[in-house]
Amino acid sequence: MTDMRKVEEGLPALYRKLCGSEASVGGFEDITVGWETQIVAFTLTQPVEALDLVARIYSGSSGGMKAEREFNIMHRLASAGYPVPRVYSYEAGSETLGSPFIVMERIRGSTLWDIFFSSPKGKWGEVLAVNARLMAQLHRIPPAKVLPGFDSVRTRRRILARIDEESEELDRYGLDGAFSPLTDWLRENVRGITESPSCIIHRDFHPRNILLRQNGSPVVIDWATCTVGDYREDLCWTGLLAGTFIDEALKRAVYDSYAKASEREIFDLPYFEAYSCLRRLADVAVTAKAGASARGMRPEAVREIGDNKPHFERVVKEATRITGEELSELSRLISL
Repeated sequence: MTDMRKVEEGLPALYRKLCGSEASVGGFEDITVGWETQIVAFTLTQPVEALDLVARIYSGSSGGMKAEREFNIMHRLASAGYPVPRVYSYEAGSETLGSPFIVMERIRGSTLWDIFFSSPKGKWGEVLAVNARLMAQLHRIPPAKVLPGFDSVRTRRRILARIDEESEELDRYGLDGAFSPLTDWLRENVRGITESPSCIIHRDFHPRNILLRQNGSPVVIDWATCTVGDYREDLCWTGLLAGTFIDEALKRAVYDSYAKASEREIFDLPYFEAYSCLRRLADVAVTAKAGASARGMRPEAVREIGDNKPHFERVVKEATRITGEELSELSRLISL
């Protein structure tokens, strides 16, 4: 995590250089949430206007690449008419803060997750409809508008490549044995899934990554893992989180609301649910084994993993239910 003293010294110096001596920076506030980046809010005051901004600060050796990539993705999404925070600049090096960062507008408001739980059950459908509409809107954007030169590999080949990537990382940390029943099942059953055209996917789409401005309009944040893929990767990731943090009924409601918003006929969700289980559990296991810093995450990530142990145990049970495989070694690993 970046020392706040560096932030409070570095950003004023940067903006005096960029905007002149009349620019001032202050009102620093660490508002960090999540595992991967530190978020510091601040105000840039100039003679013409004052801007309410945040610096998203990246850790790890790949931080510079992540900052540049996420800045470009958000800029292109905005150009395509998708609701994201406005991005102003980025720095891939460490000259200013000691770590790479993006500067973007600060969204003052609640997350869609907060709105969901503060609403009566009769209003939950309206909240889920916002989530579904934004997800479906993202999946309709032509991939070339956001990721020029994208690879249009078909679903089966792409999923197999993703499973291989997960397996290689698990193997580096001696975790492949615990996961092999799940990865083997996914490889053996990939032939049965229906192909779908490539689209832009967020890869961590859920109501905590949707903020509502004070006027109620939504914006989607946290684009670090955005890529090209199959819409069911996003849909089943959201469904997995809904089902294992809350219950099966909410997962079904997520699927139904997306089907209505996207006007898609949806196939093969159990396979993509199992794949989402692999992603969720592999991320947790490798982070716990390698340490947060080795994965470009904040130190608090490992503690937060421990706090969510019941959730991860439910993910193992879900993977077992879908695949019918014996995942006892994986269950013991997650329960440690």
